[in-house]
Amino acid sequence: MSAIFRPTNIPAAIAFLVALCGGLFADYQNREIVRERLRSDVLSQVGLIRARLEGNINRDIDLVRGLVATIATEPNMSQHRFASLSANILGSRSQIRNIAGAPDLVVRLLYPLAGNEKALGLDYRNNERQRESVFRARDTGELVLAGPVDLVQGGQAFIARIPVFVATPHGERLFWGVVSAVIDLQRLYADSGLLDPDLKIDLAISGADGLRETGKMPFFGDPATVAGNPVTAEVRLPSGSWTISAVPKAGWDIPPADRWLLRALMLVGGAIIFFPILITGRLIEERQRNIGELRKREVELQRLSRRLGLALETSKVGVWEYNITNDVLVWDERMNELYGLPADKSRRSYADWRDALHPDDLERAEEDFRRAIEVTGQYHSDYRLKLPDGTVRHIRAIGAFYEDVDGTSTIVGVNWDVSADVALNDDLRRAKNLTEARNAELLVAKARIEHTALHDSLTGLPNRRYLDQKLELRAALRADESRRTALLHIDLDRFKQINDTLGHAAGDAMLVHAARILRLNVRSTDFIARVGGDEFVVLCWMDNDNPDDDAGYLAG
Repeated sequence: MSAIFRPTNIPAAIAFLVALCGGLFADYQNREIVRERLRSDVLSQVGLIRARLEGNINRDIDLVRGLVATIATEPNMSQHRFASLSANILGSRSQIRNIAGAPDLVVRLLYPLAGNEKALGLDYRNNERQRESVFRARDTGELVLAGPVDLVQGGQAFIARIPVFVATPHGERLFWGVVSAVIDLQRLYADSGLLDPDLKIDLAISGADGLRETGKMPFFGDPATVAGNPVTAEVRLPSGSWTISAVPKAGWDIPPADRWLLRALMLVGGAIIFFPILITGRLIEERQRNIGELRKREVELQRLSRRLGLALETSKVGVWEYNITNDVLVWDERMNELYGLPADKSRRSYADWRDALHPDDLERAEEDFRRAIEVTGQYHSDYRLKLPDGTVRHIRAIGAFYEDVDGTSTIVGVNWDVSADVALNDDLRRAKNLTEARNAELLVAKARIEHTALHDSLTGLPNRRYLDQKLELRAALRADESRRTALLHIDLDRFKQINDTLGHAAGDAMLVHAARILRLNVRSTDFIARVGGDEFVVLCWMDNDNPDDDAGYLAG
């Protein structure tokens, strides 16, 4: 398993994922808060513009309603009277561009007349672009705000069409016509703040003629504003309503100003959570590894202890430990058994060990122990024990000296019974001595046999076989030129007569005498052999540098 996918990294990975998800969620929430704040700001600006639009339009219409009320009481109002009243209306702070009266739906009253002459005589019933709103005002009896409308005299405007009804003496309401107030488009936009160059939002107004069913195609602004998830507000009109859509000029995806600070804080917070968990996981992993290692060592220790126990039990080895500082001697059961003491786990001392030593080995054993403590640090000793029942037991002791961290001096060792080994060694030693003695006898017998085989039994001189070996050896060595070999063959005269007349005993005595005479008269380097009954051979080595001496020697 790779280092990344270790089990101890799972909590850190979970913490990392949680911190990551929390950070992403916090970042998302921050963006949403900024977006909602931005929408709130946009909505606030839209609300202000909506209020201005509603206020301007309602003020203009309220002014015209006064004129309508006057016409209802003066249905036969002249152009002069109409112009006089309209001048007062247009003179106020309004966005009304001109006012037209259309009795029987034909424009006959107009103010101001200058520049609007083309509108006089306009029959709304024949104007397809304007008659629908006119008929709607007539039929509903309610004000209708139409527009933007293309004007006959040129340009665009909003037109407020107010139906005029005249009361008859019989209490009936008779349709007189309509009064149309042309509201200047640009002035209305400007006075309502729609054309403010400092405006930070893009606006679009939809709902031409105050009808929602006219769709979302705006008559003011860019259609993309309507499709850009805008903030909307409803402009309530005297008849119908408009929908204002607004989006920030920079769009909705404006990054929060504090996004990097927030992300840095989230990163630091995530690190504060992640790294301690990661380090804790590593420490836990290390702890588990150490625990596993300790368990393995414990199992191994138990196995070794079991093996050691079996080995000690099988080998009959006793283990001891002596605290030199406190004079405390600890023996196991086998040690007590070796020393003939009960295995009652009683405390032992140096005196217990000393009292068990054989008197003949006491001094040497104590000296070995003292030298191990004071000099070598290694204890080796062989000694005998004299048990309470009088039995003598041979013991071999081995130990090692060490000093604890607290300064306590201790020596630990083992004892085992070598009585059988000592007895065996004694038997082997006796067998060896016996074997060596027998081997010596065999060597003597062998030498005797070899001497008998190569020597004459009567005279004690080498025999013919020995002479043959000497000659073969001389030939093999290839004697150097400085020395030659001389061979003297000696035959005793009248030996047979002595042997026949005086008997074999006299003959044997003669042969022994002849051998003695030859030994006395030859050099120590010469070789004498008896090769027959009365025949002798002398093998001489001659010196080439002194041939005369050698010749005289041979002649003598």
